[in-house]
Amino acid sequence: MRAGISKQTAQMMLRCIFLSGSIIIGFDHADGQPFLSALQASKNDPLFTTYAAARARSEYIIDEGYQFSWTDPERPLGFETDNGGSLLFAWKKNGIVRSRLGEYYRAPVVTASYSDIVRFYYYPFEKLRVDVFFFVYSSRTAVQDMLVTNESDSAMNSSAYPIFMNMGERVLKPSLFPENDGVSFTHREPPDDWMIDHSIPYKEHLRDVYLIDTTIDGYGGYSAWGDETQSTKSVSKTNLCVGWGLVHHADRPLCTHTPP
Repeated sequence: MRAGISKQTAQMMLRCIFLSGSIIIGFDHADGQPFLSALQASKNDPLFTTYAAARARSEYIIDEGYQFSWTDPERPLGFETDNGGSLLFAWKKNGIVRSRLGEYYRAPVVTASYSDIVRFYYYPFEKLRVDVFFFVYSSRTAVQDMLVTNESDSAMNSSAYPIFMNMGERVLKPSLFPENDGVSFTHREPPDDWMIDHSIPYKEHLRDVYLIDTTIDGYGGYSAWGDETQSTKSVSKTNLCVGWGLVHHADRPLCTHTPP
């Protein structure tokens, strides 16, 4: 050990594990807090942001990994999968809807990141802070906990839009729960060539459930390509507004209201 390194620094170095002399894992802060739980990572930092359930809670056939979408200003903030659809979010305040990262007041900052857990915060609007804890519990279940804080000195009225989007296969048979706290639907996940060649048993048509812990104001569906007729429904007097695609009323005619 060379001269000039403090005792505290030396202790920190001895707790590190070095691979090839340059990559460090298992690094602790001086106060004993794990490094991966005390991050301040932005999109410019070399952070691996794909999350999947621990092996003990995984199933091979239907297992999904979630890629955190948080760097492209033209894409929504959320978690994307290869075949299972994406869990996205949009916000509305004073009639302004923001669904793309480039529209946010402040981009996400990751504060903790493990193989199945990520914690981050962002500001869709000024003085509106959103803290998120995302946990991939199993191949079938993912949980997203959100804390919304008004940092201004006055009351603020905003709306949150949890979104499920599947760009590969159509979402079928959407149904709102009687308690107005979630929706169920089905989607198709075809097997890949390896599964077909090895005669692996699989379930191609899957049922999905999207639950939230409060009563929703409304829900709707639409085609991202604008060539499918989907229904848009309202649970209360407040209608939904989407940023793109065609919107149809529940009885099928095209909606021409402004905003739709």
